[in-house]
Amino acid sequence: MADTESVARALVTERFNALVGYARVIAGTEVDAEAMVREALVDTLANPRLLTQADVAELHCRRAIVRHVAATARAAASDLSPHDAAKALIADADPDAAFRPGAEVESEPASPPDDLLAALDRLKPLERLCVALRHLENLSVAQTAHVLGISEASVRGHVGAGVGTINALLGTQESPDEDAFVQVVGRGAR
Repeated sequence: MADTESVARALVTERFNALVGYARVIAGTEVDAEAMVREALVDTLANPRLLTQADVAELHCRRAIVRHVAATARAAASDLSPHDAAKALIADADPDAAFRPGAEVESEPASPPDDLLAALDRLKPLERLCVALRHLENLSVAQTAHVLGISEASVRGHVGAGVGTINALLGTQESPDEDAFVQVVGRGAR
């Protein structure tokens, strides 16, 4: 067990850029991504019990980023304010289920190619979030639905629409099927 100060320092100094990259893929813009990571770090650093292991602290940051993006996307799709949507998301689902301590965290997750990031930028917020969780985080449809507090049918619909848009933009033919994952490589490198 590492001491909390060294875990906090490692999270802020060594993992910040990776977390920004993760948030960039999930949220869509660099400015939003950095702000979300800072919020997630503040939330994580305020809870010393999360600072016992680096992977637990990083998973908490990732979960906070997903919660923020999901609440914003749900608010945009409804008449709720982002704050009310976040409260509803937390009340409706246990997002921890798909982000349990001990889950593998890549030390440097592969960054999607620029053309894929540009295609992701063209998706609606919930489509982007569902595609990112399904195909970049490799969560199942059920896990994605649970994390976001939406139905599995909604996840399938958002993933299908998102992957369809990405295919049209990149000239690919990836499947949005439940067990198929989009290969995150540049075109032609199959």
